[in-house]
Amino acid sequence: MRPRTDSQMTGDSGHGEVSLWIAQRSFYAVRNLTLVVVVVVVVVVVLVVVVVVVVVVVVVVVVVVVVVVVHFSSARNCPGGMCFTP
Repeated sequence: MRPRTDSQMTGDSGHGEVSLWIAQRSFYAVRNLTLVVVVVVVVVVVLVVVVVVVVVVVVVVVVVVVVVVVHFSSARNCPGGMCFTP
């Protein structure tokens, strides 16, 4: 009885099928990892953009409110709207 070869023990017919299977599994694992990284990066970028937009909107609203309040408070103190500050 002859000793079994590596290809007989692994089920490989001698044409590198196990190596090909391992390479395919590695490729799919790397591809899946790449997809996960891309999705995480996209989510982080979207969150950063949303936060920046919210901050800009809040700043603009605060500036508009302050300008309106200052305008109306100074208009009340200046008869006829003619107000000259020194």
